[in-house]
Order: sequence, then C-alpha cells, then structure tokens
Amino acid sequence: MNDANTMIMLNQRQFLDMMKEAVSEEVTKVVASYKIVQQVNRLHEVRVTVSMIAEMYAKSEQTIRKYVRLGLIPQHKHSTDAKIFINGDVAFNLDFDKLRRESRAL
Repeated sequence: MNDANTMIMLNQRQFLDMMKEAVSEEVTKVVASYKIVQQVNRLHEVRVTVSMIAEMYAKSEQTIRKYVRLGLIPQHKHSTDAKIFINGDVAFNLDFDKLRRESRAL
C-alpha cells in the first residue's frame, strides 16, 4: 500500500472515529434531556408549601399568598383553607417579574 492510500485510510478511520464520538455525545445529550423531562414530570406530583417557595426565591410568604389569592399561581388540588400547596413543576418555574407585572395589571 502506498503512502497516499495509507493517508486516505487513516483519514477515513479518523473521520469514522470522530463521527462515532459525535453520535455518542448526541445520544448522551438526548438521554440526559429525556431524564430531565422525566424528573420535571415527576415534580408535578410534588406538593410545595408557600414557605418553601418563599425561601427558594427569597420572597415573603405574604407575596406568595397574594399571587395565589389573585390566581396568578395555581394551587395544588390538595390545598385547603389552612394550608396552601403549589405543584412542584409550577413552583420551580415561577417568574416573579412576570407575576409582579400581571398583579399590577389586575
């Protein structure tokens, strides 16, 4: 085999190795994304209290309760008059700038 053929074979081998690595990385990303989606879907089942949200976002409990009372933050189905719960997926995706703007518009 001459040097040109050897070089072409090496380049093909390198190319295939690079493609395998790229595909492997993409598969890893897809699997990771799928796992994140599964975890977020599970968050919907989690009940988060007003005090937990207040602590997570460094906001007062009164602020969180106000947004719930205004209907800007939906309550978990197991909330009562004595205890307000929020779905975990909602709690982890709150945008307080948006909530503030929406509350002023009411």
